[in-house]
Amino acid sequence: LSVKEAFNNALKHSRGSEAHLEIKIVQCKGKHLSITISDDGIGLDETRRNSGNGLGSLKRRMNTLGGTCHFQNPDSGGTAVCLFAPLKQNQL
Repeated sequence: LSVKEAFNNALKHSRGSEAHLEIKIVQCKGKHLSITISDDGIGLDETRRNSGNGLGSLKRRMNTLGGTCHFQNPDSGGTAVCLFAPLKQNQL
């Protein structure tokens, strides 16, 4: 659901022409799933970051999984949503 929400936000709000999805399994105190959704749009408006339910909902969902959610405005423009969650021993 978090990935879907991040893509939906990019489509609705970014005014960009591209969105990218990067998925990695990383070894950091156990295996973790790292997912980054990025776009080439207008970037995240810092004054509105805490308004609405979308971004807070992403953070809550990831916290429920024991993970994190970070938002970035890269120097190249656009927005990147970084999701990071631990994998259980028997996953991948």
